[in-house]
Amino acid sequence: MRSLYLLAFFCLLLSIQALHHIPIQKRAKHNLPTYVESLVNNHNTRLFGTVHIGNPPQEFQVIFDTGSSNFWVPGHTCEGAGNRKTFKPHNSKSFTPIEKKISLQYGKGGAAGDLGKDHVKIAGLNVSNVTFARLTRLNGMGENSNFDGIIGLSFPDIAAGKVPTFLELLLEQGLIEDASFSFYMSPNSSAVIFGGVDPRYHIGPFRYFPVREDGYWNIEVESVRVGHNFYDNQQDSDLVVMLDTGTSRIIVGKKMLAFILKETKLKEQTTYSKKVLKTLPTIKIEANEELISIPPEAYMMCDDQSCFLGIKTSPGIPSQNLIVLGDIFLKTYYTHFDYGNMRVGIARPSHLA
Repeated sequence: MRSLYLLAFFCLLLSIQALHHIPIQKRAKHNLPTYVESLVNNHNTRLFGTVHIGNPPQEFQVIFDTGSSNFWVPGHTCEGAGNRKTFKPHNSKSFTPIEKKISLQYGKGGAAGDLGKDHVKIAGLNVSNVTFARLTRLNGMGENSNFDGIIGLSFPDIAAGKVPTFLELLLEQGLIEDASFSFYMSPNSSAVIFGGVDPRYHIGPFRYFPVREDGYWNIEVESVRVGHNFYDNQQDSDLVVMLDTGTSRIIVGKKMLAFILKETKLKEQTTYSKKVLKTLPTIKIEANEELISIPPEAYMMCDDQSCFLGIKTSPGIPSQNLIVLGDIFLKTYYTHFDYGNMRVGIARPSHLA
């Protein structure tokens, strides 16, 4: 699935102000409580978990997406919902409609719907008056799907309709003390952790990278190299990395993809023996005077016997100098999205000890 970087990305970069709906306090993280929601790991390419909406609760499988900021599920009249579960407002005693519509544009399609409020339960947390969209139209995401909706976990600046984000509500209602969340992904178990990090899921310290104030979990990059050769950035715009849990692969611009293909001697849409992993170089991204390593296992998609390249370009990518690191990469690290301190941290995950 696309990951959810909006096509209006350029306009947002020009117009966004570095303001949030509520003041966020920097906190020292000393044994603060965390709340863990187990996720279904679909072949290391898609993560989704369970959320309950309304009274009595209606259950949905949702993607927790760091590439967007809106919360939506299909409404009971949604065109294009396919096999997804739909929210039935007349069955919830606690639902409140909002006389406002929103539209969302994604790389491969779009969605539109009506806003409303209801109670949401997730990871043992009871969140009151959550604003979400009941979609009336959904296209470009396939009608046969193993997920129903999306909870966006990016910044308020890019939330369509300027609605409060899910993370903002957790903080406003005092449900979490640490203004952050983290993702752990492994072949056997995966989780999103609200309220900080869980020491069970990582080994050693985190390395942190400051986040640009443009509404996304983006970090500025000094260089990209494959093996010993550097990517020649001839454009005026900065190299930027987006960490996006709503994207399955690594998405790059056409010139970046051509550089990677040349240096790795790989071809698109070609199947290789799994032995190829031993011959491929590591991709290294330099950011904040630190190196982020992407080993072959983090850019090749493999089963028990064969592999193919997990890096591609997309017509929806808003900048040729944007690198979107999706779940294929994130499985290599335990990732901390530190909203309160405007930074992203990565640490070695416990399953790679």
